[in-house]
Amino acid sequence: MLALFPPHRYTSGAASEWPVPRALHTISLLGSRLLVLAGSGPLGPLGDAHLLESNAVQRGVQLQAQHLAAQAALARSQGSCAALDAQLACCRREATQKQQHLQVCDLARTMLEACPHSTVHQQDDYHAVSNQ
Repeated sequence: MLALFPPHRYTSGAASEWPVPRALHTISLLGSRLLVLAGSGPLGPLGDAHLLESNAVQRGVQLQAQHLAAQAALARSQGSCAALDAQLACCRREATQKQQHLQVCDLARTMLEACPHSTVHQQDDYHAVSNQ
């Protein structure tokens, strides 16, 4: 069993103070820090742990959080736009139906006015006679 904690902390310093190069290791992001566990170095297996702190990593974590927040806001906006698009489609369909109904009514009125025995003319004649 390996004793990995407490890990060595590195915030800055000469390259010689940093962990040895390694392969087959595990790296985990802990907030804005990187935790490097074990692995295999030039001289064999490594049983150490290192906590790396870096301004670049901290800035990267901040940018990632901003990116995720922007993605969430974009998703909400896209959802709102989709709802508005659906409402607009319904309004357009309703307007088209009303326009078609109006055209049918106009056509019916035109046909009634063209008919010599229509009640439209009789009513117009009645109003014309009663107004004299």
